[in-house]
Amino acid sequence: MNTLQAERTFSPYGPSHWAVLVVVAAGAVVLVWLGRRHREARSGQVFARTFAVVIVLFAATVLVYG
Repeated sequence: MNTLQAERTFSPYGPSHWAVLVVVAAGAVVLVWLGRRHREARSGQVFARTFAVVIVLFAATVLVYG
């Protein structure tokens, strides 16, 4: 079996699936915490704009890679 093919095979509820679920859940908690921490008008705007740029750059990178 080709090792690259084995690495790309998704198994529901396998270790890689649980790892991704944990990372997404932890990321959501961190984002909520940061969002609540930066409620001030100026600080909140900077955070929101920075986060928006990061999302756009990530999405563009994924599209180019794909």
